[in-house]
Amino acid sequence: MPKVPRRSIAPLVAAARKALGLTQTALGQALGASQRTVQRWDSGHYAPEGDRLRVLARLVSVKDLPLARQIALAAGETLESLGVVAPTPVDVHGKDVVRDAILCAAAEAARVTPARMRAGLAAAFARARALGVAAAALDELTVAPPS
Repeated sequence: MPKVPRRSIAPLVAAARKALGLTQTALGQALGASQRTVQRWDSGHYAPEGDRLRVLARLVSVKDLPLARQIALAAGETLESLGVVAPTPVDVHGKDVVRDAILCAAAEAARVTPARMRAGLAAAFARARALGVAAAALDELTVAPPS
């Protein structure tokens, strides 16, 4: 995972302090650092180490989950890997699995990559909807073009 530059962590530390309603001294105490160290984090001259970022992400998660996700990412983690949120269960019978199975089957039959087949299947589903063929089911299985 790429290293996050110190300067881009500084706004995260400041936003975390604000979200938690803590002074630099109080945040330092929560993370085992001095007020001066937190001041240096805020200014971007230094950045908290991974362990402290992980603790900060956990602390912030109760107040601001999106901010906690950004802090976890800066530590090379996810909220799931930190145990803050449960991993999203995979529905093996869900529409994504069905859509991908159809896409791969069509691509294999046409001897092209799934990426090349995606636009053709999207057009086919659009035409089927326009013709009124099982529109409700097709809306659940439509292969969207990549964004």
